[in-house]
Amino acid sequence: MKLPFRWMARRSPPEKFAVLDQRRVYILPTKSGMFFALILFLMLTGSINYSLSLGFALTFLLTAMALVSIYHTYGNLVNLRLEAGRVLPVHAGEKAVFGVYLDGSGKARKNLCLLGPEGECCIDVGETGKEAAEWSITTKKRGLLSAGRFTIQTTYPLGLFRAWSYAELTMTCIVYPKPADSVEYRYGRDAGKGGRPVSGQDDFAGLRAYRPGDSPRHVAWKSLARGGDLQIKEFEAPQGGEAVWLDWNELEGGVEERLSKLARMALDAKGSCGLRLPGKTIAQGSGETHRMRMLEALALFGS
Repeated sequence: MKLPFRWMARRSPPEKFAVLDQRRVYILPTKSGMFFALILFLMLTGSINYSLSLGFALTFLLTAMALVSIYHTYGNLVNLRLEAGRVLPVHAGEKAVFGVYLDGSGKARKNLCLLGPEGECCIDVGETGKEAAEWSITTKKRGLLSAGRFTIQTTYPLGLFRAWSYAELTMTCIVYPKPADSVEYRYGRDAGKGGRPVSGQDDFAGLRAYRPGDSPRHVAWKSLARGGDLQIKEFEAPQGGEAVWLDWNELEGGVEERLSKLARMALDAKGSCGLRLPGKTIAQGSGETHRMRMLEALALFGS
């Protein structure tokens, strides 16, 4: 980490919420402000050269407006409170959305812009209540993704000066492995005790709502063409047992390939199932919470 960034990290370390006090807010003229100053200098020079009383009056009036705008630009950011919002998990390759709540601390704030790695979000904050701003980061690999340091700035009211501050809130996004398009399902050794069909590639079982990470191969295109909702075709493969395991050892390929296949199996699994990974086992269960536990274990495997 370079020296300036280490210095900023000491002044604004990662935190659950941040209050932008005077020590953390910086202000400088914008390009428009520099051009405006040049115009004022030329007006002052012309007024002196030609002894124009009205020229002096206009020059000093515009200068006073610019000086007053410094106070308003700086005050638009000082004592603003930032609070980390909720971050939903995503699959690798999707966009992780980070949210921040902005509280004006009893003062209306105008034209506040949060600058993230992939764009900006500009909002106004009222005197009461909180406003939510968000930005997104395209994920590339599984694991924990930190929101990182972002910039909040304003040029209100005239755009002649830019006040800004840096903040880093304790926000992380769990990035699940990218699901494989399809998997030849093979289950653990305990899957031979009973008779529940689970997701597979054999018989058509029905339609369900689309979930992020679903393969385009399974989209019910005919239903969509008739004006229906985006739905996914499901298939069943009869299995011999109640104890269904998604087992690392029953799959072939490298680490990421196996995790990708297990992610697809976890998304498609019906009923009760469990997950077996080297050094970690998640007992059988069902429901969306259990599915998220398994996907989280896949995301954090080896970390």
